[in-house]
Amino acid sequence: MSYIAGLVDAGVLVESECRDYVSPITLPPKGDSFRFCLDLTILNSMLIRDHYPLSDPTQLYGKLLGCNFLASFDFTSGYLQAPFVAKVM
Repeated sequence: MSYIAGLVDAGVLVESECRDYVSPITLPPKGDSFRFCLDLTILNSMLIRDHYPLSDPTQLYGKLLGCNFLASFDFTSGYLQAPFVAKVM
């Protein structure tokens, strides 16, 4: 079974009727598997830009001083876990 067929069978890849936001994908090899890469150039050109600057990292680190807990997140394949409603697909 191909990598793409496995993603289709798992329901990760579905055919979309909304062609306005379709982005091309490439699957370059990565060791024994493949890396799922999206070209979001077309989608990025449709976005309305947010002109608020990002927070200064040094200020954010200062807020962490004295904290007892620090969490980290593993965003591996996180884009595959974002739920979409059927109307969008």
